[in-house]
Amino acid sequence: MPVETTSASQPPFLEENLLALESVNPAAARMIRRAAPPDSSVPVRGRDGVATYSWTEPGGLLRWLGRSSMPSVSAPALIDAFQPGEAGILLYSMGHGGEIALLLDRIEPFQAIMVVEPAAWKAGLALRLRDFSEALRLRRLLVFAGDTAWDALGEFLLENPGFLEPQRVLAWPWFEPETISDISAQVSAINQKVNQRRAEFRSSRKSAQRADGVASADTTALRLAIVAPTPTTRVRRLSHVLCAAASSMEGHALRLVRDDPSCAHPWSIEDALARFRPSLTLYIDAGNDAPPRCPISVAGLTTHGPVCVLSRSGTVAEEGSALLSAGAWLAVPGEKASAAALAAGAASERMLVVPPAALPIPRAACRSTDGRLAVYADGACASAQAAGLHLATHLRIWSVAEEIIRETVDTCRPDSSLEIVQKAEARLKIRLESVEVRAGIAERVRMRLVPRIVCESYLVALVEAGLRFDLYGQGWRDHPRFATHYRGEWPPPEQLGETLPDYSALVYIGPGEPDAADDFTSPLLDALAAGLVSFVRGTPQPTRANEADAAVEPALHAEQFNSRRELISRVRSYLSAPEAHRARAKALAERIQCQHTWHHRLRAIMASCR
Repeated sequence: MPVETTSASQPPFLEENLLALESVNPAAARMIRRAAPPDSSVPVRGRDGVATYSWTEPGGLLRWLGRSSMPSVSAPALIDAFQPGEAGILLYSMGHGGEIALLLDRIEPFQAIMVVEPAAWKAGLALRLRDFSEALRLRRLLVFAGDTAWDALGEFLLENPGFLEPQRVLAWPWFEPETISDISAQVSAINQKVNQRRAEFRSSRKSAQRADGVASADTTALRLAIVAPTPTTRVRRLSHVLCAAASSMEGHALRLVRDDPSCAHPWSIEDALARFRPSLTLYIDAGNDAPPRCPISVAGLTTHGPVCVLSRSGTVAEEGSALLSAGAWLAVPGEKASAAALAAGAASERMLVVPPAALPIPRAACRSTDGRLAVYADGACASAQAAGLHLATHLRIWSVAEEIIRETVDTCRPDSSLEIVQKAEARLKIRLESVEVRAGIAERVRMRLVPRIVCESYLVALVEAGLRFDLYGQGWRDHPRFATHYRGEWPPPEQLGETLPDYSALVYIGPGEPDAADDFTSPLLDALAAGLVSFVRGTPQPTRANEADAAVEPALHAEQFNSRRELISRVRSYLSAPEAHRARAKALAERIQCQHTWHHRLRAIMASCR
């Protein structure tokens, strides 16, 4: 078959990838640099038009990188059929690299892909085609190359006890039974050795701890451990805020959140806690919707001082319940969560109400001169497949529900999701027999479909109005209309004080209702605490008698809008005469900073959890 050689040179990914690999595995980086591909290897376009490589083997046999002439077709098919599990993943051969890119988007942040590539030059070709530098630096992708690749993988796991050992192997279609058997034997031998050594280390560490005692060397400074086994977006944001707050109080903070493969093994987390000896441990519970996948022992968490479980909903997953049974405190952000906790059997005498709080960041004067807005809108993937729906009837209901939401964007709210599903049934002239199934679809509509469509519609209105804005939140990186506006999830705590003054105002679109009393922190609260004028989609709420409470309910202090037309009108009116709005925003920010920062909340928690 004729091979079409590309006229353009390949993107310069190789050097960036090797520099990133060098910081983690310098031996593999050196081996790949030195490994020359065959003289016959050439950059080509596959049958699907995707950049790849081919070469001619002795005897005239044409080979493609990854053994596929259509990598954009073969890679999705292979990954869709693969179940990655919740531990490490092993690939024997790097393939074309497209499979790895897809897999990185599917696995959890604490999982690592471990590539064993005996032919180092093939790894070099794959690293020329894609930018894996971030995944390599974060150690979500580990590459071991050459004849000693298996030994190097075993040594790495022994030297890095925080990584989960590989338990799933991606089997390439060309694997023969003997190859699969050899790979399984290698993986089993490595895991057996690693687990044995880790168990021995754990035992010796516990003996040393018993001999050394558990008292902290410094009994005056705050030593805050932040533990979170399920790193959702909310959990990650709260953990960073807590860490920054502790550091600004001249305390010591240890962040043990499973968004890093190097801190994923439960034993390594327990060991880090033992060495740190916290004076207070805050355990962030993601709730029953996201059960923890890290079986840290209760003793491993409660041995070194008081533990407080943070729950935004008031209900906790199994591990959080075990901690509460062992005497941990429970902290909730407001009355709604408090009532849920009491209904679930929480002990009122060990429950704290910890209202939403802001970081005590310095407030710089507004520097914006071009009317640029910060826009926060979360829009998770709203496909039926992403929501876990596959039956034909459920797919039809999902499609009609999407039509209904688009027709009623300005009045649609997440809490109307059940009504939306019922209307979809009526339009289709069908009825779901199971109440549980209907409720399940409605919950998916509430969590995914309503926020995505509402946010997207308001963002389109901002674009069409010609307003300048930077977009924050999830789900927009590759959106054809918003990708150029996208700046990430939300500025990290250390950047908030510098980033927010660059904007004239914040527009908060979603997800759902902007009720910060249902969480410990929020982008809307960050903006108000920094003195930024804010606009929020929602219904005006009654003014509270207690101004201290009102100061931490951002929706009470933001400019309300209830339609796309009203949003554009209010923003334009503000930009034409901002002075009065900014004076009110400055006064509110001063009140929040004086009464409602994480300095205040941490002191209150420490005083209660003695």
